[in-house]
Amino acid sequence: MPAKTSKAGVWASCLRFSAEEAIVAGIGVLLFFLGLWVDAVATRVFSLLIALIAFYYLVAMKWSKIKEALSSSRVELSPQSDVVEREADVPDWQEELPDNEVFEGFRIVRKSECHVPEKTELEHDAGEVAHSEPAPRHHQTVEYQVTDFVDIDAGHHAAAHRDPKGELTYLLGKLLFVVKEMMFAHSVSLYWVKRETGELLLDIKETDSQSFSPHRKFSLGSDLLSRVARSGKPEMISGIAANAERDMVPYYTRIQGIKSLVVVPVFYPEKGATHDPIAVLAIDSTADDAFGPESLKTLGGMTKTISAMLLSLTEKYDLLSDAGILKAEQRMHQRIPAEATVPAVVNALAEEVAGLFAWDIITVVLFDESMKQWTVANLRMRVNDRYVAAKQIIDFHGSIVGTAIKKNVPQIVGDLSSQNAYRFVADESTWGAPVAHAFLAVPLSSPTKCYGVITLECRDTSIYGSKEAEQIRHLGSVAAMLFDSIEAHDIIREYVAVDEATGVFSKRFLVQRLSEELYRMEDSETAFSFLLIAIAGFEELGQRYGKNGAMAALERVSAILCSYVRKYDVVGRYGAATFGVLLSGVSSNDAFLWAEKIRSTVASSVITFDQKSFSVTITIGVCGASAGMSKDDCLSYTEQVLQKAIEAGGNMVREL
Repeated sequence: MPAKTSKAGVWASCLRFSAEEAIVAGIGVLLFFLGLWVDAVATRVFSLLIALIAFYYLVAMKWSKIKEALSSSRVELSPQSDVVEREADVPDWQEELPDNEVFEGFRIVRKSECHVPEKTELEHDAGEVAHSEPAPRHHQTVEYQVTDFVDIDAGHHAAAHRDPKGELTYLLGKLLFVVKEMMFAHSVSLYWVKRETGELLLDIKETDSQSFSPHRKFSLGSDLLSRVARSGKPEMISGIAANAERDMVPYYTRIQGIKSLVVVPVFYPEKGATHDPIAVLAIDSTADDAFGPESLKTLGGMTKTISAMLLSLTEKYDLLSDAGILKAEQRMHQRIPAEATVPAVVNALAEEVAGLFAWDIITVVLFDESMKQWTVANLRMRVNDRYVAAKQIIDFHGSIVGTAIKKNVPQIVGDLSSQNAYRFVADESTWGAPVAHAFLAVPLSSPTKCYGVITLECRDTSIYGSKEAEQIRHLGSVAAMLFDSIEAHDIIREYVAVDEATGVFSKRFLVQRLSEELYRMEDSETAFSFLLIAIAGFEELGQRYGKNGAMAALERVSAILCSYVRKYDVVGRYGAATFGVLLSGVSSNDAFLWAEKIRSTVASSVITFDQKSFSVTITIGVCGASAGMSKDDCLSYTEQVLQKAIEAGGNMVREL
């Protein structure tokens, strides 16, 4: 019976929680329920992982104490009792103790551990019982802060890294910190494997060294990291010779005295994926035999967690990317006015690409019909580097851009400094030495035609891949289909007499009637005037009120024009936001007065649609025809007068 009581006391003593153990248990419970509560999969995985580590630590510590107590030959029943040496207190089961153990008071101790003070002569004579006071115990008080167990700024960091890539970097940093602390490592680092370029790319590190290499790229060689990246099998070395450290550990600039190194592969856990690792995790230490089989088992759990985070965040990135592309497509249509023009489409495309992808320089290359050459139609730069200019003619046959157009396939260049090909023109070598920039050229193609290419350039040489090319190509196909629509409308306007959108005559019919009226004027010697009327800020109307708002403005202006002309006068659609008017038998002075009435009427009109209301203004150029004036001269003079009126501020009438 005493033995059973002793074991029960041991169990009770071991199961009591210290302050440190209680804090660890509390933090583990909080993180566990936090992981069950949050919606973000990556945050859930990370919280549950840390909770599991806390529980594992707690259970391991308790089990160690229990094993030590049960296997030891010391059973303490009353920690505060004095150690008394007297035969009367010796239980019957002392006879079963080994020879090297004796019963002392209420404790079983080994003889080698016993310390019996020598009795004085007086004590021997008196036969008194000797008492030995237990040595005082000194307990070291350790102060803990909440920040030792919880990252107070986690919410702030999560808000700052809402994009999947930033979120992954943040969580990997936390995970590598845990690995470093658990394994007492000198450095822990994660490298992505770039097989197409034969490189290891540093993503994140946790290190005590001041000599960690500042370079993020390492070529695959004969070091341990490269071997694991190629084979996909973990490797561990427990004793590295000093003269072999540089060959084994490539990421230090100085000898660190690294003695132990373990490298494990990280795989992408998707069905059908290759068994080649996508990354390697390297952990080193300055101590001999710092790692063992249990280290590999622990790191295996860590790499599985990294793989799960990659899968979760990749799915999240795909969903966000798809949603972002769809929203970008919708915004493109909203940015483009009702009557789409090539410059408006190009600007809308460049705006959306600039908002979705990383870039330092963006260009759009299109075919210029007037020059019969491929030229730079749009250029945006965030750097002051020397670069191709707007309207620059492209070397179609030898450039990367020309190759993208000819093959109708995106061209991805990871590092321009390692390529012999040039981007746009052959004399780019005069701009200076090639820089380490990434370059991406994506064709703008509809099912029937390639209209050009959009290019992105960035200092980050790992930023562009097939996914980015495919997403940009989708937006480019939207722009190309709009180009198709513009061409089709141009053809329709060329051969159809009436403009479908406004109900007035088409430009082709208007110009044909202008030529006829000029001949009539020569024969009859009557006055004749031609007017061009432009709606101010038409593109801004489309951006602010959408296509329906822009169309409402067109319809209102055309209706006012038609109500002010005679039945034999001609009103036609001359441009996207421009009307032409032929006034037979009207001198330029009378036409000026007529135009001023039109301008005033339009400016005072309120346009209403979809419970929205706004007003517009118009600018008018007036040209009175003179003897011997050709159709082209009349058009040219009127366009010049209109342009000068617009440059002067608009909302006015100007006469030639």
